Amino acid sequence: YSSPVLLRQTSSHKRHVYRSGTGRQHFLILIYKISFTLSLTRNRGTQFFMLGPNVESIPKGVEEKYRCYFYPTNYTTVVAEHRKVPDAQDEWGRLITLCRELKDPTLIFCRSPKRVNEVAHRLLEEGVGHEVPGMAGAQEWAAHTYHPEWVWGRTLGKGIGIHHGRLPRALAQFTVRMFNELKLGFLICTSTLIEGVNTKAKNVVIFDNQIAREQIDFFTFNNIKGRSGRMFEHFVGHVYLFADPPQETLPFVDFPIFSQDESIPDSLLLHIDTKDLRPSARERMHKWSDQHVLPIEILRENATIEPQGQMDLAEHIAAESRLASKLLAWQQNPSYEQLVYACKLIWEYLLDAKRSKGGVVSYKQLAYKIWQLRDFRPAADRVQEELTAGKYAAKSPDEAVERVLQFERTWAGFEFPRYLMALSRIQAHVLKSWGLRFGDFGHFASEVECLFQNPVVAALDEYGIPTQLAGRIKGLLGTESDLDVALENLKKVNLKKVKLDSFERELLTDAQKAL
Repeated sequence: YSSPVLLRQTSSHKRHVYRSGTGRQHFLILIYKISFTLSLTRNRGTQFFMLGPNVESIPKGVEEKYRCYFYPTNYTTVVAEHRKVPDAQDEWGRLITLCRELKDPTLIFCRSPKRVNEVAHRLLEEGVGHEVPGMAGAQEWAAHTYHPEWVWGRTLGKGIGIHHGRLPRALAQFTVRMFNELKLGFLICTSTLIEGVNTKAKNVVIFDNQIAREQIDFFTFNNIKGRSGRMFEHFVGHVYLFADPPQETLPFVDFPIFSQDESIPDSLLLHIDTKDLRPSARERMHKWSDQHVLPIEILRENATIEPQGQMDLAEHIAAESRLASKLLAWQQNPSYEQLVYACKLIWEYLLDAKRSKGGVVSYKQLAYKIWQLRDFRPAADRVQEELTAGKYAAKSPDEAVERVLQFERTWAGFEFPRYLMALSRIQAHVLKSWGLRFGDFGHFASEVECLFQNPVVAALDEYGIPTQLAGRIKGLLGTESDLDVALENLKKVNLKKVKLDSFERELLTDAQKAL
């Protein structure tokens, strides 16, 4: 990291170490985590050490209150040289010309997954890159698992990789490994690769100065350029700029637990001990502690969901309690009608209107896509359906594949289980108070989170094994629920006796080496 920041508490208890992501969104999430950490350390006297890049200052009074000190430094392990790309051509001409000149491993930063795909297709069309032997297996696997025209597979044979947040983790890990083994000369990425992933890139091309639609600030810019060079690999990195860098101002890091100003959401204040609340914040909390619609414990359990939406949902369920009981009193798996009703309540009351909906446009579509997963529809079939969905059809195979991947990663793997459990707690409290039957959605939430695979199969994606492959070898792992046992058994598998294609064998071999 460039310009790390240390927060260290001067007591003799156990030390905890945290590393921050470097994207702006992850940076804000980090600040919330720091707030909870400070609350714990104050109450328990725990020693802490925090390291994060590119921060200029913290609120006055934090060091005294938490017996810690803030230590900023400009030390870097490599030198990053800025080079403005001449603007004699349009942006595509400039990019192609530059890429043809670069010989060392190069990251190309883009603002979005869609832009990553555009850059990848341009490089292919212009003949940038080189033939890479040994990639045919990965390309064939991507073709039959998702779609023959999916850009991730097509680019590998030309020494070009792509990396963004919609990729399955196993495929993202494979791409980075190929880049670090110098089999790929270019790695086109979004901010997901900038957030703390080490590579052997000597060059970083900042093709866009945005993330989504927001201009990158100096904090984010520093972390993007910090991917150029690597200690003991390239002590001087080159950063190629297509736009002027942002103004050189580093952020002031506000700790919500300390400042508690009006911008801090109530969902965060709910998690702060009453004795740690300032008078103005304590006054705000009376609204939630003094009401009788939902216990404050439920509001706290449903972390990050604004309490007003939870209250409105509880009142809605109470207003139509008979219908709600009929459609919510399920324990294991819902009927389709029950699933649609649950999605409707989630969509209308719990979702933040300002947040991205992750490619889902309605509660009915959310329910339908969850049902598709439940029916174990192969990814290739779901991709094909996205391409033939009438007026809502994807415009290209890339878009179709990424709709499927984004839904699995964003909705199934995180958002839906979280919202469903919030709904479960709320309806149970309300319907029980009315003396009506209520449901428990924990089992189904867990099923969706694991993409209706057993938990071990789902977890192996983190170890570089795609769920499609993990599902095929689960019989060799000897367990349905214990990941540690499964990993021990995986290390012992004789891959020569398992029927695998070349890409699958490579992934499993690499996973065994890493265990």
